[in-house]
Amino acid sequence: MEADGVVEGFLKSLEMHGLKFNRLIGDGDSSVTKRLHEIQPNSKYPLRVPKFILKNIYRFRSDVTKAAKRWRNLNGLTISQKMKGIRKDLSNGPFHRLGDHTNCETYFCDSKTNERNLVPEAVGRGIIGLVLQKWTKDDIPFVEHAKWNPKCIFVLLCKGNEFIENVKNEYVKSAHVCDCNQSKS
Repeated sequence: MEADGVVEGFLKSLEMHGLKFNRLIGDGDSSVTKRLHEIQPNSKYPLRVPKFILKNIYRFRSDVTKAAKRWRNLNGLTISQKMKGIRKDLSNGPFHRLGDHTNCETYFCDSKTNERNLVPEAVGRGIIGLVLQKWTKDDIPFVEHAKWNPKCIFVLLCKGNEFIENVKNEYVKSAHVCDCNQSKS
């Protein structure tokens, strides 16, 4: 009974309030959680993308390694040029792995034309769209990824827990904190 009420609320949230949910935080009530996962409110996409990412997590890592090795071994470029190139490749990595090869360098892939492009599904489900759309050209991909997704297995495997903790600590230090309860004299 409770699950039906919650499901109805989620299904009408976009229509009634203009809200679309992409994360579920619950108290562990399995019947409600199960029902919400079954209906996937506000989503026209199946769970194909998250499953694809989990199955291919080591391929994401090998893409990072390949890009780093290539840029490290290039001669005749300044460090700044190499950093710009590797940032571009790392930012493009998730798109490449999900089937969008429009920005891939020729050394990296052969622009597979028969591969299904899962990027629209990943963006629609909120998996990569929220983070990558906020990046600027000077951002460091792993720092931004760790900042916005500190529990991401990909960052943990590639960079380690200490890196993630350092990013979280630095981000908290640099964030503006409003002391609204401070009395004015």
